Amino acid sequence: MKRLSDDELMHLVKTGDFSAFDELYNRYRQPLRRFLFSLTWDQDASEDYLQEVFVRLFQSRERYTPAGRFSAYLFRIAKNYYLTQRRRKSRKELPWTDQRNGFRPFEDIIANERIEPEIHLMEEYRRWRIRRAIDCLPAAQKLVFVMSHFEGMKYAEIAAILGIPVGTVKSRMSVAVSKLRSFLKEDEK
Repeated sequence: MKRLSDDELMHLVKTGDFSAFDELYNRYRQPLRRFLFSLTWDQDASEDYLQEVFVRLFQSRERYTPAGRFSAYLFRIAKNYYLTQRRRKSRKELPWTDQRNGFRPFEDIIANERIEPEIHLMEEYRRWRIRRAIDCLPAAQKLVFVMSHFEGMKYAEIAAILGIPVGTVKSRMSVAVSKLRSFLKEDEK
């Protein structure tokens, strides 16, 4: 199974092959979980959304036709589900961190162990402000920003997933960065 392409696996999934579906899940669960967490900042919600994305993938298996990259198709399902949930839920204030069950979204950031406790607190507050600023972006700009900065996707990939021209991706990114700068500068006052 590991040697098969995504499209070949989806063809097998269409025939009811659950091991092919498991392989797709194993290939994409981490990137999708990271993407969804970057949008929600909530570990439990990102886990729930991840499961729902794969349920929707399985439910739509009969309609799947390989037109472009499979990853773009899968991230499009995730994006659409996120937007649906965002419309349904009211906004909530973000917690400073989401470290339940040992989950640390910023674990790659290395801190000097000898730094004073106040510095650690200020760093955590800075991260919280950035998360809050990103969460305040309109959905279209937030998606572009998260896909680029957290997922490392190129503008062409983002355009394919969102179904928009590359120029629109660039424009939304520019506006998102400008709004984030403004929000964070304003927040410092």
